[in-house]
Amino acid sequence: MGMGEPLDNYENMVKAIKIISDENGLHISPRRQTLSTSGIAPKIEKLGKEQLGINLAISLHAVDDKLREELIPMNKAYNIQSVIEAVKKFPVDKRKKVLFEYLVIKDINDDEKSANKLVKLLNGIKAKVNLIYFNPYPGTDFKRPDDDTMKKFQDYLINKGIMCTIRKSKGMDISAACGQLREKELRSNDG
Repeated sequence: MGMGEPLDNYENMVKAIKIISDENGLHISPRRQTLSTSGIAPKIEKLGKEQLGINLAISLHAVDDKLREELIPMNKAYNIQSVIEAVKKFPVDKRKKVLFEYLVIKDINDDEKSANKLVKLLNGIKAKVNLIYFNPYPGTDFKRPDDDTMKKFQDYLINKGIMCTIRKSKGMDISAACGQLREKELRSNDG
């Protein structure tokens, strides 16, 4: 996680998983490995056919394509529905679930309507949702949701039968969320 889109380097990524899993490599069980992706739909399907036995995490972050395109420009090529359809074809161990990362932004995607859309999107998927507080940074209009809103969103999902956790935020004081340190560096080089 955090090293770029792994499915953009597909062949080397598969090779690395095999080395990490191999008894002559790191010998880490595939069931203890999770590939985190923003969702290149055709490669998710291809990965599923590799039968590597790894877990899958999807950086979903939104329930509508307009917001997701703003957060993840790759959504223009692989929209939410194409990612969901690919995930439905991905083999999931009986005891496991696909992890969906969902970035919660105050007054944007933190309401019951968004929670309901998320439940509908994940229908038919063995899913777990990890709610992530938005980390504010200079230059954005987005705001961090309050704790009560996060808890209500979580409770809504749980009441609809979806396992859901709230990720504790770390690094907010230094803009350390995914991509924020890089963005901060780019802004400082432009100025």
